[in-house]
Amino acid sequence: MKTKLLITMICGGALLSGCAGTNTQQAAQQSAEQNQVDSTIVAKAAAVEGLTFDHEIKPTIEDNFKLAKFRLWLPQNSQKPQGVLTLTLGANENGLHLVEDPKWRKFATEKNLALVSVYWLNRDEKKPDGSDYPFYFQPKHGTGKALLSAIEHLGQTAGKPQLADLPMLMWGHSAGGQFNYGFASWAPERVIAFTAIKGGIYLPKSQPATLKV
Repeated sequence: MKTKLLITMICGGALLSGCAGTNTQQAAQQSAEQNQVDSTIVAKAAAVEGLTFDHEIKPTIEDNFKLAKFRLWLPQNSQKPQGVLTLTLGANENGLHLVEDPKWRKFATEKNLALVSVYWLNRDEKKPDGSDYPFYFQPKHGTGKALLSAIEHLGQTAGKPQLADLPMLMWGHSAGGQFNYGFASWAPERVIAFTAIKGGIYLPKSQPATLKV
């Protein structure tokens, strides 16, 4: 009985006597092999180099954002990008670092895309008439125009003016996803794909063209 109990404990709770040596070694070997594969993937992605450019847009009295910062990353030797992929985090979160993520860079390089990360801050003061500013995930109130203006400016700065007219893919979490939905409803002709991950409020009502995105 004591021998069986000892074997069971070594097996990590397995109820097969005599399994400890073989199964534990196999599991350790498989884990080591998987870690090696994961490390190789990350190392290759981290080796992807490119060019980075920053831009900030100051709000007007009518705009629904207090801060709007953008960061462009282009794969090295990218001659003709085929699209722009925007990356936006949740409410008032700084997502500028997302273009530095090796996995996003690897994806952009493989698909020949420009990456643009976004950092919005909601406008918390009152309008001159005493009313509240709409939340920044409603693009028609200023953030949509700001994003398009930023992409145009960054494209000019990077020597890629065509970015202003390229189709857009949009990734976003929480309020970032809500912004993507709103943008696709506001300017569906610019968007070929978008994600809205765990968003809570979706405004405005989708347009027929939005359903085709």
